Amino acid sequence: MPYYERWVKPSKPSIGRNLLILFVFLSLIKGLLFAAIIPAWQGPDEPVQFGYVQYLVERKTFPIMGKAFLPPSIIASLNRVDFWRYRGWETDFAGPPPDPLTKKDILYSAMHPPLYYSMCIPFYLVARSGGILAQLFSVRLFNVILGGLVVLLAFKITQIIFPGDYFMWIGATSLVLLHPQLSFTMAVTNNDNLTILLLSLLLYILILAFKNSLTTKRSVVVGLILGLGMLSKGFFLAAVPLIGFCYLLILLRRDLNILTILSFFKYLCLTYFSGFLVCGWWYLRNLQIYGSLNPIIKYERPITSLSVLLFKTQFLRDLFVSFWGNFGWHCFKLPHSIYRILFISCALSAVGILLHFLKIASRRIKPPAHSLQSLILLLACIFGFLAILVWYEFKIATVQGRYFFPSIIPFCVLLVLGIKNLIPSPLRKLGLLAFLSGATYLNIFSLYFIILFYYHNLAGL
Repeated sequence: MPYYERWVKPSKPSIGRNLLILFVFLSLIKGLLFAAIIPAWQGPDEPVQFGYVQYLVERKTFPIMGKAFLPPSIIASLNRVDFWRYRGWETDFAGPPPDPLTKKDILYSAMHPPLYYSMCIPFYLVARSGGILAQLFSVRLFNVILGGLVVLLAFKITQIIFPGDYFMWIGATSLVLLHPQLSFTMAVTNNDNLTILLLSLLLYILILAFKNSLTTKRSVVVGLILGLGMLSKGFFLAAVPLIGFCYLLILLRRDLNILTILSFFKYLCLTYFSGFLVCGWWYLRNLQIYGSLNPIIKYERPITSLSVLLFKTQFLRDLFVSFWGNFGWHCFKLPHSIYRILFISCALSAVGILLHFLKIASRRIKPPAHSLQSLILLLACIFGFLAILVWYEFKIATVQGRYFFPSIIPFCVLLVLGIKNLIPSPLRKLGLLAFLSGATYLNIFSLYFIILFYYHNLAGL
């Protein structure tokens, strides 16, 4: 049987182009709605994320963890907009405990690399005359643009892996577009948003290498993206083994001899060296100032083993809930019934993915080599980030679902692929319509009946 279903003639590239424009346009409109409805400072860590931008502008230097604090203008704004009541409890933000590392107004975002915050500066400056809230919403606009670029990359990645398969193009891109927690995160000030975009761009370049070839130029581009990603957030470290795994898959497609093995190491060294040239200065700076490459705040963890973490805590449940929808500063969630539906959908999709690979193994379907390798890469990306999150939870602090968002495109592509494989071919157009309806309902329900209702209830409107 053919691997791809073509609902329109592949000689009409305008169809794909028009779909792409539509998805990006809808992403920008949706992002602006979320950014306008979410009250000021209610994105997770938004005060300290914005404070980092302001610190760069006002001090013209990088903040140092433990020595940088939120400026009085942000603290005053938090009190004016009744931040603590919206966040979920009543207290005063400013306070003078003797140990500066326990001060409530510490700029703990100083632990992060500076790329995201530096890119926010033009949006901060353009609204400077409008006051701090105008600057905040201007910076949010930058994040909305990042969200539109992620949707664009989701469409392009799916196009390469599944040429002509409009179910996958529309389904996977729509899920990225309409994912409720991702929509919330990418409408507020948060450095995760640039990390998501750069990891998505990295996957796009690697998948192009599967389809075409790995060249010197492409390996350097991969290294530059890796370096930029490491300057956006330390979690991008998960991409280091992912790149090596990708290059190994490319190597295995070739005839193994001394020349191909040497070319493998040449491309790998070029990539990692290029990445180090971009980001090495920052981590050497950290080593000089803090004595470590990344000054992460660690908390006392009562978890003694991996089995305790996975089976005797609520780690997996909390990760699933906060991945799909735990809004604000984790103040309010979706109804339990929706989480159950989402869990069942993920479980069914896993069955569908297994069936897909069994069909490939039994030669009932024969995908192009680059498509199969791309799917393996997406799976590796998901499991790689899950491993990072388990390590982070085990060693450092409680994780949040948004930490998994750099692998949002792999997750959405595989989820839709699994669901597609469970739908009989004659019913797939109807199934896609049902899927789009459900995803659209979930996004609108989250925005208007969960997020808007919660904040307006607190405001007494």
